[in-house]
Amino acid sequence: MKSIRIFTKGLVIIIFFFLIMYAEEKNNSWDFPIKPGTSVWKQYRTHAEKVKALQVPLSVLKNMSTDHLVEICLTYPFLDEIWAYNNIQNGFEYVVKDFNGLQELLMRKDVGPILLLRYKNMSPNNVSKDWSLLQQGTHTAKFRHIEILIAQETILTALKDNERLTLLNEVVKKHQTMSQTSIFGYPNAETNTFLMGRILQKNDDDKFNQIISNNKKIDVFLKSGNLFVADLVQEIFSYAEQYLDIKR
Repeated sequence: MKSIRIFTKGLVIIIFFFLIMYAEEKNNSWDFPIKPGTSVWKQYRTHAEKVKALQVPLSVLKNMSTDHLVEICLTYPFLDEIWAYNNIQNGFEYVVKDFNGLQELLMRKDVGPILLLRYKNMSPNNVSKDWSLLQQGTHTAKFRHIEILIAQETILTALKDNERLTLLNEVVKKHQTMSQTSIFGYPNAETNTFLMGRILQKNDDDKFNQIISNNKKIDVFLKSGNLFVADLVQEIFSYAEQYLDIKR
């Protein structure tokens, strides 16, 4: 009898383990039920209907790994609506209001390092001369999307000081590469410089804070994400390089 009880207990544990594994696999394989360009997408006539259909079921959302949630958020079909508003910060906030995946992601404590790693592994040079304009646009948009996401206060707060320094170094390197790659233009300079400036601001650097107080346009830019003059890009980029030289 004792051996039967031990066997039964072991069997229950094994079944429980496999149920957990199945639930995790299900949560981390979830994808949007409708996607642009498909016949199903066309069946939803209004924007509101599509937004509703794109929400992640709560039972899945709360148990989804942060890695997979990042992937879901960065492929959200309406993410480009960020640029439909007066400035990219307002646009981002409006998109967040419409999508529970982004709402959840911004609350995850482990999101900072995961986004940092993903960003580090992205290469602006990973392009093909045979790409169509659509493919080029998709590639450049990936950088804009992740940069505006990482630039959010909650994400930068989720990074340690040394991680933000690593991030700043990555942003500067990507800025240098993008400026020498023809498919990247003003929109990428905007989000790249926005992230660069917000990292410096988050690090509470006295000299950069003085630059902000002396230049109202930079102050407005770091709040809204909209560039007014190209000179702002060079000013923030140059200071970021100096800052990194001191910290190395």
